[in-house]
Amino acid sequence: MFLPKNFQSRCIGATKSVLYFGESVEIPHFQKFVATDPKGDVWSYTCKPVIYPNCWRCLGGTASRIGKIEFEGDWQDSLMVINQHVFYD
Repeated sequence: MFLPKNFQSRCIGATKSVLYFGESVEIPHFQKFVATDPKGDVWSYTCKPVIYPNCWRCLGGTASRIGKIEFEGDWQDSLMVINQHVFYD
């Protein structure tokens, strides 16, 4: 189980707002996935990332660090697919 809290954003530019396990986060408008690494760094991805030791990797796409979050539980449960019908800011 993954339970995030206290998200600190660092995303700038053209973004969309999404709910990430109950936390409102801003991600680049072209990203389709969000996940958190073991250190609490939150990343968004253009393609579905895979788990590597201690990180997520997006093979054949791009990744953007969008912030930092505190969490309880397993970081490997943090992957979320973004609903493509999200409204842009």
